[in-house]
Parts: sequence; C-alpha cells; structure tokens
Amino acid sequence: MSLIAKPVNVIHSNESFSEDQIDEDFSHFQFTDCSAYEKVFTRCNFSFCVFQRSYFRKVRFIECNFTGAKFFDSNFRDANFERCKFHYSIWKFTLIQQKQVLNNLPEWPNVKVLLLQNHKANANSFGDVKAVRAYLSEEIEANKEHYRRAMLRNEAYYSSKYSKVGQKLTAIRKYYGLVIDNVIWGHGEKPLRVLFSIILLILLTAILQLVFSDNIEKNTLEGSFSGFMAYCANDVKAFIGIQGADVSDFVKGSLIIFRYVAFSLFVRILFNKFSWR
Repeated sequence: MSLIAKPVNVIHSNESFSEDQIDEDFSHFQFTDCSAYEKVFTRCNFSFCVFQRSYFRKVRFIECNFTGAKFFDSNFRDANFERCKFHYSIWKFTLIQQKQVLNNLPEWPNVKVLLLQNHKANANSFGDVKAVRAYLSEEIEANKEHYRRAMLRNEAYYSSKYSKVGQKLTAIRKYYGLVIDNVIWGHGEKPLRVLFSIILLILLTAILQLVFSDNIEKNTLEGSFSGFMAYCANDVKAFIGIQGADVSDFVKGSLIIFRYVAFSLFVRILFNKFSWR
C-alpha cells in the first residue's frame, strides 16, 4: 500500500494577511516570509504548519490549534495567544513573550515538559535569562505533577504506563526527590532555602538530642525548654566550628558534613545567578 502525502500549501515571500480569519483550516501549510499586522485569528487550525521568517505583529490568536507546528526564525513578540494549543510544537530562534508561553501550556504534564524544554532552549538562544528561569521552574513543577500522577495512577495513561511495581517505585523516588530538592535549596534558585534547611536541621537535631538524653530534667516545661536551648546553642557551635561544643562525635560529624554541603549549595546558587549574566 502506498501513502500519498497531503500537498503542502505555501504562502510565498512578502505576502500578508489582509483580513481577520475565523474557523479557517491552515493545517500543513508552510508560511514563509509571511506577515500579519493587527489581525485576529479565531479558532483557526495551524496544526503541523511551518512558520519560517514570519512576522506577526500585534496579532491575536484566539482558541487556535498549533499542534505539531514548527516555528523557525520568526517573530511573535507582539502577538497575543488566548486559549491556544501548542502540543508538540517546536520553536527555534523565534521571539515570543514569556507570558504568552506560560498562559498557553498543555494540560498534560509530560507534554508540558517537552514544550518547556524547547522554549527554554529557544529563549537561551536569545540570552533571555529571565524567561529561561521561568521555563525551568515550570518544567520542574510539571515533572513533579507528572510523577505525582504516576504514583496515584488514577488516569488510564498512567495506570498503563506505570503498571509495574518498579515503575511506580521510580516515580515515587523521583517525585520525593524533587520535593526534597525544593525544600533544601529551591532547585538551585533560592539561597534562603539553604539557610532555612540549616536552621531546620539544627532544631531537629536538638529535639532528638533532648528526647534521647538522660542528663536533662524533662519532667517540667522549664527544664525541657532550657535543655532544648542548650542543645541548640551547642549544635550551632558545632556547625560553625567553634571549639567547646558539648555534643557527641556523631552529631558533631553530621553537622560538619552538612556545613560543607550547605556551603557548596550556596556557592552553586551564586554561581548560577552570576553565570547567567
């Protein structure tokens, strides 16, 4: 059986849309050196189209379908997209506002990840650091949601794709890995999270020492509180490296290790921030 390809329609160089378009089917069209100015496209089908060296200025796309479309060397910086579909689309050296991308992301988290990765590379080609970080943040959240759904397996797609125990365990590991990574240092974007992690570790260590200690009067609230504060003070000394901290070797070693880990994370965050500039 032979397959007959659908002919590709080409809008040639220097041609432009002179009227608004409603419910038009442009699927598989190739728009080369095409332009439009202050026009409105409503419920138009641009699926599997190719836009090359095209310029759409102050154009509104309302409920349009761009599934599988490819955008090369084009300019959509002043275009506005409302409730449009961009599933599996590809963007390369094409200008588009960050807000427009984030407002029209696919509903499926795994497809959302693919689109955000592509937009991240596209924005990076223009040196748009702010957009790259925004896309990275959304990509991480989409991955987290993807693995959350994989754990629950309430949808047909996830129940079939993650039907084996090993696959579910992998999803659980990756989901909680992202959760912990966010708590510890905000996925490498939030230095205050590192400080929060240090404080949390010291408080938890002091609580555990208080619970398992036999040297402190814990029958009264005053005794427990004073013991807790004493442990906190000693843990801070051990973490900073001040001599005379009254803690066990295990606690001291753990705090020293975390000190170097926290310092490394903080330096990495600073490097990420300044290396993008």
